[in-house]
Amino acid sequence: MKSIIAKGLLIIILISMITNECYGCIIPLDIEFGYDSYSIPINTIGYIRADVNEGGPLIELSPNIRWDWSETSGISYSEGPYLGYNDFASAFIYSDTIGYYNYVTAGGENESGGTDSDTVIIHFYDLIMNIVGVGDEGYIAVNNDDDNNNGVPDCDESAVENEDDLIAIHLTTDPLKLYGLVTLEIPDGSECLRIWSSPEMTNRVIPEGESSHSWPASHLPSTLYVDATYSSSGGNVINFSFDPRWFR
Repeated sequence: MKSIIAKGLLIIILISMITNECYGCIIPLDIEFGYDSYSIPINTIGYIRADVNEGGPLIELSPNIRWDWSETSGISYSEGPYLGYNDFASAFIYSDTIGYYNYVTAGGENESGGTDSDTVIIHFYDLIMNIVGVGDEGYIAVNNDDDNNNGVPDCDESAVENEDDLIAIHLTTDPLKLYGLVTLEIPDGSECLRIWSSPEMTNRVIPEGESSHSWPASHLPSTLYVDATYSSSGGNVINFSFDPRWFR
């Protein structure tokens, strides 16, 4: 009989300890974005998310605009859902105007009264590539003449004296002060194209056998040159891209 009473008393004490330990306590809410900032091209729908690491369940993602964009742009967003423990809130962000200081804040409160929030900066930027006389779509003639009169087609050599067939490519970013890596790429299927740093073909920017070259955005050359080594029936492509990893 004594052993039964002792067991009952022990159970009561344990329950009391658990109840007293949590009575009136506040479970923390931990909200954070994966990055300090997101870089999104203009006229492109970007995706951002805020993670709820513990606590939950109420979290709301909303914009907090530092600049007044109302008359100059079409910034829009979609609220993320109100989600629970170990989940996230997401938003799709869009703008047709370049800018740096568009804040988005995720904040919330859980059922125990714990609160937290985090803020992220959105950078809207633009990349501009103009192939002179070609535009977004057009034709580049095969560079198979012999401007240096050495009996070798220019498409089969480099550093050609009197070369006059290369086409200029103008590159720029907006804003000009962009932090990260910019990359020029000739993807598979477009190997007939060659990119040069000068119109005399003295330095091939993307060496033979490689598909891309990157620069810090602050050192992006404003003008490069392109030629074609053979004809191609397919659509040949030059990709110009930006990686903001250095800014995050």
